[in-house]
Amino acid sequence: MSTHRHIRRRESFDEVAELYDRARPGYPQRLIDDLVALTDLDKRCRVLEIGSGTGQLTVPLAERGLSVVAVELGSSLAEIARRKLAPFEHAEVVVADFDEWVLPEVPFDLVVAATAFHWLDPVRRVQKCAEALHPGGALAIVETHWGVGHGDDLFFAESQSCHAHWDPDPDPSRLPRMRR
Repeated sequence: MSTHRHIRRRESFDEVAELYDRARPGYPQRLIDDLVALTDLDKRCRVLEIGSGTGQLTVPLAERGLSVVAVELGSSLAEIARRKLAPFEHAEVVVADFDEWVLPEVPFDLVVAATAFHWLDPVRRVQKCAEALHPGGALAIVETHWGVGHGDDLFFAESQSCHAHWDPDPDPSRLPRMRR
């Protein structure tokens, strides 16, 4: 994909921020529980979320009492996230391109990118995430590639145990149909 087209697609979410917020599902509670447990996070921990959108992951992390800095490229998306995060004094949303954002001096315990890592500069993204972390910190990359168009029927069949683990009671109206 050309760089111009990649940038245009990356920025397009902000143009329909309210619709995006209404249509974009949140993350399963089990995923959030496991993320917190696997990274050994507690209320003293600092979390950097890259590409937070309207807060689908940010809000559940803030609800856990974590100190969250969410970096979001789109100002309209960030404004919606700020409204949702208003009750949490330990959460802030920064409007910035993570690739160009100057990291704060205080490092983070967790850097997380939920369905956003692929939008970052592939040459620099891992190194910049590492620079944002204190020694022993964790990088979590959450992706949601699932359903028709993301593999063949064998892949679909074999991936069901993973989906049963992370979201055992999915909304049936959102389930993809296997190809015949």
